Amino acid sequence: MDFDTQTIAAILAFVVILTFIGIALDAAKRSATTTGVSAPSGSGQSASTRPSLPRSPIVAELDRVREQIAYLKYWQGIMVVTDISVLGWMITVAENPPWRTFALAACGVVALSFGILDMHRRIQRRIDEIGNL
Repeated sequence: MDFDTQTIAAILAFVVILTFIGIALDAAKRSATTTGVSAPSGSGQSASTRPSLPRSPIVAELDRVREQIAYLKYWQGIMVVTDISVLGWMITVAENPPWRTFALAACGVVALSFGILDMHRRIQRRIDEIGNL
């Protein structure tokens, strides 16, 4: 089989897209199963001159959920930019596209779109967790 440079580039872009989706979904899964940060004991002075104050478990959980939301929004933003870029490329080569490259790009857009939707649902669940705290 003879692959031209556009086909190879599209294959690599598709692999990168799937990697981003995999990383983002794996990170979201890990952050959902991670326990919260343990609260400081508050029994004395810390290494700094400021005394260590006890943190409420609710505040620690709230901080953890906020960090998860920020991380998910970061990956969702990357996925949106990538989705728009691939879709824009597909529009620019619509007159005479190489079929393999175009098919891989179309699969990438579909996969990214479903990944963005999944990220949105995960973010919404985290926001609901904040409401329940």
